Amino acid sequence: MKERAMKFLHGTRQAVVVTIVLMLLCGLLFPLLLTGLSALFFPHQAGGSLLTVDGQTVGAEYVGQEFTEDYYLWSRPSQYHYNVYIEDRDGTQHYVMEDDAGQQILFIVDEEDADGNVTRAHYDTFDENGNQVFYRDIENLDEATDTRFGGLGSGSANYAPSNPALTERIEADLEAFLEKNPDVKREDIPTDLLTASGSGLDPHISPASAEVQIPRIAEASNLSEDTIRKIVARHTSGKIFGIFGEDTVNVLEVNIEIAQAMGIIPSGTE
Repeated sequence: MKERAMKFLHGTRQAVVVTIVLMLLCGLLFPLLLTGLSALFFPHQAGGSLLTVDGQTVGAEYVGQEFTEDYYLWSRPSQYHYNVYIEDRDGTQHYVMEDDAGQQILFIVDEEDADGNVTRAHYDTFDENGNQVFYRDIENLDEATDTRFGGLGSGSANYAPSNPALTERIEADLEAFLEKNPDVKREDIPTDLLTASGSGLDPHISPASAEVQIPRIAEASNLSEDTIRKIVARHTSGKIFGIFGEDTVNVLEVNIEIAQAMGIIPSGTE
């Protein structure tokens, strides 16, 4: 009996020691080693591939952002609007949703039931000075667009091709794009400008999607189309090893250079 107990304790001790050693090696030392090596050999990537203008971080190279101004290159649709939000006067965060006049629309909750469900709400619209210019009670809450920011997230709606909501979303995006780009035909709009990525944070669009936006950008920015094409070309990446993937345009990098050319932000990007 004593011998069997000793064997049990010996086996248990070995299992515990092996578990602790592997935990330290795989869970601590190995990650620290990789972190140190990546910071040493790839400091920009290890730091998040952040882009800095005039000492201020404006974004990350591989995380997309939402742009709505006509003089900027537009990104792909995003279920989470690239996590861009604004704050109203009460400090509530809202996704950016504008009306036809370019004014921010806010979903304002008036009443909630005991379970936290909204029972009464209205839309507010404010001008750039924060003055209320529109107020409308929401009669059907099920069909209303809740602009309240739900917190950082990523992903897509995962609509099936047969889902009417997908068709409605694409048609709405299509009409909005054609309104701002009247010289473009429906059949000439590249697919990636109407389809959302799986993450909802795609930083790239195709060269064709950039090209189709250049006339609008040139008119709104007072920059020549040739200048904008050169900016796009500088931030276009080819296929990996010339084989894998597709040519891509980094939207944020292009828009930073457009803003610099327009004098909106200082020149010089890190």
